[in-house]
Amino acid sequence: MHRWRLPHTEYTAEPHVFKPREYAEVSRLGGLAEELLADARQAMSNGRHRSALALLTRAREIPGYERAPQVLAAWHELGRSARHVRLRSAWSRPLDAGHLSYGAITAIGVAAGVRLAASGQSDGTVRIWDLDSGACTRVLDDHPGRVGEVALSDDGRHVLCEGTKPLAIIRRRLADGECRRLTPDWDMRRTIMFTGDGRYAWLGGGDGVLRRWDLDDDRCVTTITRNGPVNVISTSADGRLAAVGDSNGVVRLRDLDTGACLRTWTGPGEPILSACLSADGRLAMSTHQVMSSGAEDEPIRLWDAGSGRSVREFAGHEGWVSVVRFTPDARFAFSAGHDRSVRMWEVATGRCLHVLEGHQQRIRHLELTPDLRNLVSAGDDGIRLWELDWELAAD
Repeated sequence: MHRWRLPHTEYTAEPHVFKPREYAEVSRLGGLAEELLADARQAMSNGRHRSALALLTRAREIPGYERAPQVLAAWHELGRSARHVRLRSAWSRPLDAGHLSYGAITAIGVAAGVRLAASGQSDGTVRIWDLDSGACTRVLDDHPGRVGEVALSDDGRHVLCEGTKPLAIIRRRLADGECRRLTPDWDMRRTIMFTGDGRYAWLGGGDGVLRRWDLDDDRCVTTITRNGPVNVISTSADGRLAAVGDSNGVVRLRDLDTGACLRTWTGPGEPILSACLSADGRLAMSTHQVMSSGAEDEPIRLWDAGSGRSVREFAGHEGWVSVVRFTPDARFAFSAGHDRSVRMWEVATGRCLHVLEGHQQRIRHLELTPDLRNLVSAGDDGIRLWELDWELAAD
């Protein structure tokens, strides 16, 4: 028996005894995997997704190739055009965000069109992450005070961040670091997000006004009033609808073209921690801050935008649920909170399908990549990058 020293990792697998294979057998299996992979890539290039799925499934069944990098890369590529049926498994690794103090990670954002993420920290730094390598590619460290919010444009060219001392909103161009300080004329800004084209941003704050800001001209072009103090904004995929959650425990469904309030959803009256609108604008989910004693485990609520009714509650977390996010097809949702776990839910039934564990302290932020390949979570113990391994179906 031989023993090898492996690189340091915070996870140590249980010892297992494997049947040794002769070199000829290992070589044969490797050749078979390479042949299946090549055929699968050819099938994908020709649009034959069912054939590609069958070939990659066979490749992943070969001993030692289920998570082989080249096979997983092809699997993820196929996942962009296939349906995600269920989560097979998930694993994570920590990202090195430098020295962290309690509550150091204040915000995270993910670009929709490129594989980049951004994190904001209490020391005024913003870090840009390459999600393929897990490496920090840039540190932006000249922001005023604590970074309260951070957002990436869909094309990954610009990052928008809010500094707190003094209050300021800064847009940075990642290619050369060019910095532009915006000048909104009100205080208590709490949430920011890019529009899909990256030309504008939605800004919400404690005065209850939702503002659409022209980032090139540095001016407000739209105001939507009659909200409570705005904590969170989540838009539909086409950018026409938004779920706006406030400090009074109310979520409003807004038509962003007209400003009209289409629905109002009220929970227990506690501040909204997170609100998420499905890509098609038909469903919304919300979580609330628990203030009263005897109500330690506040459920996640699902709302129907068409009827305005409460559909169901999702219970399972212990304590506050910091964040909830739909998958693009709204068949599943992911949530995270103070119990240090990430949970995956089946939206149609409210059933918890998976509990992902890895954080040692409370989780405050979570974002999914649009292709569902990764989940990025951040807590008091740092940032973790999750690899999501899905069972696929090619229709």
